[in-house]
Amino acid sequence: MKKMIVLVVVLYTTTQICAQGVGIGTSAPHTSAQLEVSSTSKGLLTPRLTLAQRNLITAPATGLLIYQTDNTAGFYYYNGLSWQPMVNGGGMGAAYLIQNNAPSGPDTSKIWVNNSPANNGVWPMQTYFRGKWNIDKYYDSVANYVSQYKPLVVIATGQSNMIDRPDPGRTNTPDSRILLWNGSAWVTWTLAPNINHLGFQFSKNVAAMQDRVVRVIVSAVNGESIDAWYAPSGARYTEIRTMITASKTKAVDVILWRQGEAQNNDFPAEYKVKLDTVINRFRNETFFNKINPIIVGGLGSSFTKGGPAKYFETINELDDPSLLYQSNTGIYSGDFTHLNGPAVDSSGRRMAAVFLYGKQKSQNSVSESFSTGGSIYSRNSEYTGGDNHNIVLGLNSGSHASISGQNVAVGNMALRGNVANSVALGFQAAGGTGNISEGVGVGAFALSGVSEQAVTAVGYYSGGNLGYASTAIGWKAGFGASGGSNTIIGGNAGYTSGGSANTFVGYLSGYNSRAGSNTAFGYNSLRQATGSFNTAIGDEALSNSTTSGNTALGYHAGMNNTFTNIIAIGNGAVAGKNNQVVLGTVTQTELKVNNYRFNIAQPLPATEGYVLGYNASSGQLELILSSIKANIALDFLPIISKGNILSDVSVPGAVPGDIVVVEQDASQSQITYNGWVTAPNTVRIKAYNISLLQIDPAPKTFKVVVYK
Repeated sequence: MKKMIVLVVVLYTTTQICAQGVGIGTSAPHTSAQLEVSSTSKGLLTPRLTLAQRNLITAPATGLLIYQTDNTAGFYYYNGLSWQPMVNGGGMGAAYLIQNNAPSGPDTSKIWVNNSPANNGVWPMQTYFRGKWNIDKYYDSVANYVSQYKPLVVIATGQSNMIDRPDPGRTNTPDSRILLWNGSAWVTWTLAPNINHLGFQFSKNVAAMQDRVVRVIVSAVNGESIDAWYAPSGARYTEIRTMITASKTKAVDVILWRQGEAQNNDFPAEYKVKLDTVINRFRNETFFNKINPIIVGGLGSSFTKGGPAKYFETINELDDPSLLYQSNTGIYSGDFTHLNGPAVDSSGRRMAAVFLYGKQKSQNSVSESFSTGGSIYSRNSEYTGGDNHNIVLGLNSGSHASISGQNVAVGNMALRGNVANSVALGFQAAGGTGNISEGVGVGAFALSGVSEQAVTAVGYYSGGNLGYASTAIGWKAGFGASGGSNTIIGGNAGYTSGGSANTFVGYLSGYNSRAGSNTAFGYNSLRQATGSFNTAIGDEALSNSTTSGNTALGYHAGMNNTFTNIIAIGNGAVAGKNNQVVLGTVTQTELKVNNYRFNIAQPLPATEGYVLGYNASSGQLELILSSIKANIALDFLPIISKGNILSDVSVPGAVPGDIVVVEQDASQSQITYNGWVTAPNTVRIKAYNISLLQIDPAPKTFKVVVYK
């Protein structure tokens, strides 16, 4: 008795029951409310269910409210027919207008959800842009799913291989995006345990690859002859039209055809005529577009008067560009006629791939394509990357890989390392085991042996060992090259070259060149050169040069050069000392400047750091100061990845507008140095770390040249 009195007291202190309703936290519930909960520190917690748990509620009452925790989480209510999201003011950045007529006037802050009954449960979600309402996405009110694609409507028809197939041990998980017409309503397609279905597997793959709802109408009977579709009142064709009408389907997007095993006694020509008639009947229906695809599934050892190959030939001879063929080569087992569970999986994946990517031209031309989480990969690949929107096609492609981002690998043993956001096309393209990100390798062995970021190689064996942010185009271009930020174009260009920030264009240009910051255009230009800051334009220009700061323009100009800071212009022009300008190979030449002509005799007087130039004031050729050299001791602090550090140094005689060249540190190829004049007698040196790691540069005395 005491316990009962305590319970009554507790209830009285927490809940006030009045004639007009129940109040929790208030003694005066509103007269319009049966229940009012009042609090300034707590909220109301509704039942929280997963999508699967929500769908198990038996006979939900109209107005029933729950909070769904997965598959587009949020509050949902039952409207008497289906579960609907509470989208108005749903915290998605815009107010939703759920109505069957267009909103009055423009309103860019709203999303109009057109729930017209004529839309058959598929509600376009539209935003106002450029003077009209435009469809952005679709909400399928049956699947309770939003997608950028309109739900795909499929007819799956045929014989025994288009009905439930036994698959011992299979446990099926429903996908809310896959709907089946059950004769009276669209429902989530739920397969029983130990069962598989070709139409379901096709839908599962399309739904995964395009993230869209798929609605399926199935009409199939074991052992049915093509006459059930061919005859004017055939049972299958009549059933299909009846279900189209009952389901209020306005348009069918694709037809899956899996029939032919019952036609053992038909010659190919006979079957061809009947199938052509069936296809034309579908094409002439108002619900099926004349160019929408019809996917024909291949047969096993049926169609005995010609076999599978003849069956394919029969299909391919039909004059219908949207008739697609899905090969079953290599996936049959058992009686070679009926699909077992794994064969249903494979056929469904192949049908989805044919639907998405086009017609199969040969019975054996397409290796099986699989899909998972937006990724597509071939059966004979070694891809294990999972849900990362990748395409991996080819024998042993994608093996050893830890694949992230969006990648494409096509070719035997292509893209076999740890990769991200990369493309590899060709035999063993990017086929090493290194780490590649933002890479492109096109051609057999392209990018083989590379472990870097932002690298591009196009051509047989191109780009082996390329460094960061480098490009190699051409047969063996950049093969064995090291160093970053290089651009290499031409057969064997930059082959086994070293150093960073080089540009080599032309067959064998930069071949085995061993330093950085060089530019070479032309056959064999800068071949086997060892210096930096050189520019070579012309056949074999500066080839075998051993020094830095040189410019050569012309056939064999500066070839075998051993002097620094020379300019050699002309066929075979060769300098005889440091800081020399050479025009051609003759002993005397004429120079014209602003209508003045000057005879330049050899040898010209030359002084270290001076060049011959035209003085506009005197109208004479004079020796003009050309450069200032200085040795600067620098000790930079550690530099973070992609970071830089600045240091101002004194160089007497330097003025703004002069050009500054800073010697590069060959022992620290990941650090680049440049400079500029910021004020009279002051040069600013910048050290830039191009690598992905922090680097602490060693103290060094740099050679700095200021060109006037």
